Amino acid sequence: MNWKRIVCKKLETEKTKSKEELASLRKFSSFEEISFGGKNKSREFHMDMGELFRYLQEHKCEDIFREYFGISGRTQLQPTV
Repeated sequence: MNWKRIVCKKLETEKTKSKEELASLRKFSSFEEISFGGKNKSREFHMDMGELFRYLQEHKCEDIFREYFGISGRTQLQPTV
C-alpha cells in the first residue's frame, strides 16, 4: 500500500469473567492487511467501499463504517425516485 501509517481507534469495554468469554467477543481471528478493489481505467487503484462494507457486515461490524467514514453503508444500490 502507498501510505505509511493509518491509525483508527475505537475503544469498546466489556466486563468478562473468563478467557473463553473474552474470546467469544472477538470479531476477527487475526490481524491482517486486506485490500478491496483493484486497478481501473481512471485511476491506478480505487478502493471498493462496498466490498469493505460487506466485509464489515460479515463480521457484524457495519456500524463502524459510519463512524469512520461519516456515511451509512448499504449493500445494494437504492433506486432514485
